[in-house]
Amino acid sequence: MSFLPKKFVTFLAFLSLAIAATSVSAKDKDYGTLHPFTTDGCTDFPNGTPDKPNLWLACCVHHDLLYWAGGSIEQKLKADEYLFKCVAGKHEPLVAAFMFAGVTVGGTPWIKDPSRWGYGWPKLRGFHHLSDEELEQVKQLSPQNLDQLIEQLSN
Repeated sequence: MSFLPKKFVTFLAFLSLAIAATSVSAKDKDYGTLHPFTTDGCTDFPNGTPDKPNLWLACCVHHDLLYWAGGSIEQKLKADEYLFKCVAGKHEPLVAAFMFAGVTVGGTPWIKDPSRWGYGWPKLRGFHHLSDEELEQVKQLSPQNLDQLIEQLSN
């Protein structure tokens, strides 16, 4: 992310840490049963350019999979970094920067929004590592072939 202003990256990092600091312990919490994975591609954002309408769709679907399951603040930051690198790798660094800013600020886990961090869980869970039981639910409900899913969305 060398082309992003350092102050901007620092601001986003501090914002994320401030949000994480307000998180409560997940010990002995029941967040319900994980819903099956869903995706809408690049939520409230184009899936690509006018010439290549699905250019970064695969990046967004993979990012949605990470958001669906949720987890710790470190996992969210890695998910957002993945999206940035994936879209920037499509020769779209400016688009990647806008998307990174949007998911960093807008992906909060404390608002009952269909695109929040951990949106697959019926109850808000904040930033918490998944328990062994929750990881088993993720494993059972994860799509077997993301490539086919992306192909279906592209048509």
